[in-house]
Amino acid sequence: MEINLSATVAHLKLELYRQRAKVRNLLRVNKRLRRQVNVKINDVKGKKIKRKQEKPRKRSLSIGKGGCEEC
Repeated sequence: MEINLSATVAHLKLELYRQRAKVRNLLRVNKRLRRQVNVKINDVKGKKIKRKQEKPRKRSLSIGKGGCEEC
């Protein structure tokens, strides 16, 4: 019985690539979900309803500052 090794290797590489893509996607989704917070808002009839909303991303404060503050 002869097994085509190159085809098997190619198939495994493809499967690995698919798995990595799946993990990357899950990580991205997870990051987005962790940024969400529950926000209570009023709907049309004035009842409070919960809705998920994304927290603003933290921006570093160092951007835009030029050197030290005495200069």
